Amino acid sequence: MKIRKEGFWGLSAVLLASLLFLFSCSPISQYSVDMRYTPAFAPDPVAAKDVAIKLAGFNDLRKTEDPLVIGRVERFDGARVRVFPKYKTAADAVTEGVRAYLVKSGASVPPETEKWDLRESTIKKADRGIMIGGSIDELELICREEIPVRKYDARIKLTFVVADLRQGRIIYRTSAESSSNMDFLLFSEEKMQEQANSILAGAIERIFFSSDIRGKINSAWRDQLNPQAAKPEKKLPSGEEPFVNPEEEGPIIKKSPIESKDIN
Repeated sequence: MKIRKEGFWGLSAVLLASLLFLFSCSPISQYSVDMRYTPAFAPDPVAAKDVAIKLAGFNDLRKTEDPLVIGRVERFDGARVRVFPKYKTAADAVTEGVRAYLVKSGASVPPETEKWDLRESTIKKADRGIMIGGSIDELELICREEIPVRKYDARIKLTFVVADLRQGRIIYRTSAESSSNMDFLLFSEEKMQEQANSILAGAIERIFFSSDIRGKINSAWRDQLNPQAAKPEKKLPSGEEPFVNPEEEGPIIKKSPIESKDIN
């Protein structure tokens, strides 16, 4: 009886090992992560509660062959497996993350998302209102299979643009970067997902932690409510716009983790 038990357990171990081997060798064509930002705390107000803020969908301006791809896994054998967002595009994930932050801070943001290419000439004027839009300039999640650990790296760069809808002009622009790296014994989509959400949170929070953006939003809103008290608008040279596509602009001098330009 003892021999039979040992034989049973030995056979089970062999079968289990075989299944694990076959599973680990199965070709995997892609991975996916749920890129999502959920505020872990109630942030300070970005704007007064009566400020009418419209949110424009973020533009994905990464230089990539496939805008759906957000990263890759570099295997031991040299193969590269692409990583995709699980439920929504990177641009939609960033847009919804910004909305979640604004709502959590107490701002009034309609559920509709505006379309805006970030050019001043395409701003749709309104009697009142502030619009926030932006772009994804960089985004990459990488996992490298090495011995004895897997190395995870992630980075993102976002640009935020704020427009005064009454005047139809851009009043503020700022950029923020966030990165993360870690070593872990095994590969898992969950670890890549943790990093994706961590860098997204870092970039969004870094933008709104700055008092500059809050000050510009509230100042523009006060001027809209009392246009007689508003400062005269400073004109730019003919044909010049305060915002240009990041793909076309020159190198930015890095002064701090947040780069900002006051357009006023």
